[in-house]
Amino acid sequence: MVEEEEEDKPPPPGFLPEWDGTEESLLDALATGRTLRNAPKLFVSATYTYSQQLAEQEYQKKEIRPVEEIVPKQYHEYLRVFSKEASERLPDHGPYDHAIELVPDARMFHSKVDL
Repeated sequence: MVEEEEEDKPPPPGFLPEWDGTEESLLDALATGRTLRNAPKLFVSATYTYSQQLAEQEYQKKEIRPVEEIVPKQYHEYLRVFSKEASERLPDHGPYDHAIELVPDARMFHSKVDL
């Protein structure tokens, strides 16, 4: 009976549970701020620099102008190209469309591209 009571007790302060090798337990420990013994070390380097703060302040001051003011008048007939709706859809099919024939069981290879 005494042994059962000891099993139900929470671990003592400073006790580091053993990592069971699963990604799930590692992510759970990370989310709850716990450390696991023998777990791989995770390093997060997130900083907020002074230059980032200045850039964000300037961005917030920026005035949002309509596209008609930004694009020169001689190009206003093409304004639909700059619309959000046009950017979210594919162009219509045309005679220049062609199929890309894939070779069965082909293997990809990597090579350097000389520019």
